[in-house]
Amino acid sequence: MDKTAKLEEIKDRQDRAWSTTQDVRERSADDLMFARVTQWDDSLDWCNLEYRGEFNLIWKERQRLLSEMRANEISPNFKPQDGADPDAADILNGMFRTDMRNNMSKEAVDVAVGDMIDAGFGAWRLVTEYANSDNDLDNRQVIRRVPIHEANNMVFFDSGAKRMDKSDAMWCSVLTQLDEDSFKNLAEEYGFDADCPSNFSSPAKSYVFPWRTNANKYVIGEYYERVKKSERIVIMEHPALGTQVFKRSEIKDVLDDMLAQGWATIGQKKREYYCVDKYLVSGERILYGPERIAGEHIPIVPLYGNWYFVEGTEMWSGITRLAKDPQRLYNMQMSYLADIAAKGPRRKPIFTPKQVQGLGHMWESQNNYPYYLLNDTDSAGNPLAPGPLGYIEPENVPEATAALIQATRQNVEDVTSPGMPQDVLDPSASGKAIMAVQSRIDNQSFVYLDNLATALRRDGEIYASMARAIYDTPREVALTGPDGSESRAMLMEQIQDMATGQWVTLNDISKGAFEVYVDVGPTFASQRQQTRAELMQIMQSTQDPQLLSILQMQYLTLLDGQSMEILRRYARRNLLQMGIVEPETPEDMQYMQQLQQQSQQPDPQQMAVAQALQAQAIKDQALGEKAQADTIRALADAERTRAQTAETLVNVDSKQLDNAERLAMALRGRIMEQRQGLLVGGFR
Repeated sequence: MDKTAKLEEIKDRQDRAWSTTQDVRERSADDLMFARVTQWDDSLDWCNLEYRGEFNLIWKERQRLLSEMRANEISPNFKPQDGADPDAADILNGMFRTDMRNNMSKEAVDVAVGDMIDAGFGAWRLVTEYANSDNDLDNRQVIRRVPIHEANNMVFFDSGAKRMDKSDAMWCSVLTQLDEDSFKNLAEEYGFDADCPSNFSSPAKSYVFPWRTNANKYVIGEYYERVKKSERIVIMEHPALGTQVFKRSEIKDVLDDMLAQGWATIGQKKREYYCVDKYLVSGERILYGPERIAGEHIPIVPLYGNWYFVEGTEMWSGITRLAKDPQRLYNMQMSYLADIAAKGPRRKPIFTPKQVQGLGHMWESQNNYPYYLLNDTDSAGNPLAPGPLGYIEPENVPEATAALIQATRQNVEDVTSPGMPQDVLDPSASGKAIMAVQSRIDNQSFVYLDNLATALRRDGEIYASMARAIYDTPREVALTGPDGSESRAMLMEQIQDMATGQWVTLNDISKGAFEVYVDVGPTFASQRQQTRAELMQIMQSTQDPQLLSILQMQYLTLLDGQSMEILRRYARRNLLQMGIVEPETPEDMQYMQQLQQQSQQPDPQQMAVAQALQAQAIKDQALGEKAQADTIRALADAERTRAQTAETLVNVDSKQLDNAERLAMALRGRIMEQRQGLLVGGFR
């Protein structure tokens, strides 16, 4: 299709989208003017009041809803499906929370929430931009959200789409107003002719769409088209590399080489997918495009307030729609009272000219005298009346006006305010009454909060699809935990399996699919307040010390405010240490690892005591061994002494024996001599 035919197709789709929603868009545009600019519009030209005041009864509820939406942050959760890595899902959750903390992303959601509350329809877009625009060699991209102001007037979806999140839409156009300098800058950025073109298509004229009446503004259209395509998937197996999946278009030129290297085809299938093309168009030509953008979804997220279909026509509204008429009536009645007060006469006395002749200046309204004078006689000396002849009374406020003021105020509150429960006046049920009030307020804003959750779920689907396209190389990313803790992780990290020798990719968010879901209940602040009250009641009645400690720690984790962060962290770690809660964040994991390491290593004080006892034991053992050695030495000395004594005794005994033997031998010799002498002298 050539560009001329494509332009006509785009303009025809835009005209159909405008004509099918023209009525609701003009009414919602009027709601925006009423809520943000003036509550006295052209529909009240018949009202001839000189004073026109605005006594805004909607503002308080509008601000409450805005605060409620901003205070309760909703974050989608990504659940792995079709072979997706659970760790990759956790990383995707952390990446989403990190990108939502960006200032522009937060502003985009806040602008859409304001449009939803006022007009019933808001939107924001997701874009990709370079992470480091100053480095030409760095082509890494990140995902950002960009606000769309007055989405009711600017965003047009496929008129055939019937779902609230517009996931079934096949095209979408976003109108953008530019002044001449901005248009020239855009032309330089995208490289098209900078001649100022005619404005893009419908709507052309309306008191709420004054586009073509402003010669200094140019309206161009950003047109997104979702195109369905298909491709052939080849499943191949290699003896060493295992089973892998390839696109046939990518391997058709090298298929023969792969088969020669040992690859074998084990299956094929046809996969259908979508791609999105973007165009920049004016009323007379296509300025730029088509340009293929990341992801498979149109990157526009719609957000509705009250959304419904009537006779096949899509309708939406915010809190302003039903409150406008009673608010206008209230403004008229209050302005009427102001007119009466400003222009109506005060109570004034009535005198004859002769009574005030020469004294009229004293009775002028701007003068204030301590006393006033009247003539008691006329010039002829005739007596005059001593006081005023009568009074002119001011206009009274009609009873119908007073009743109508009260009724109109109640009508506005019936539309915007949840009201107060009957038991709020019961002093004995004050706590119950407070919770009842909060519950009723939550119910009033729940529809808006639930629709915001639907929009953020759609945002998560678009985000996951875009992330799969741009995070396709190894890179480090920043993660944010549910409690706001920050960490970092490596995407597409390559490691080698030592068992098989194959290279494995960790944290690959491009594989499989991720289901996005959002749980919405009563507001988190209300739940936290109610939980604290229930915990306090349980703590007052429990007698178990261990249960009381657990309840106290749980109560501390629910405290609000930045100054309570230390107590919340302390309580959280105690619950982790007691095993009551499971570790969820990297900080929890790190703390549990520290506890495990500390359990394996003894306490320093205990180690010092143990070392002292061990040193004392070694000392006592040494003293014992020394005493034993001394004992052995003493025994050895005693044994040596005994041996020496025995030796001495032996030596003494041997000497005595020798002496005895010598003495005996001497005696024997003397006896023999005597015996021989006797024989010789007497017995022979």
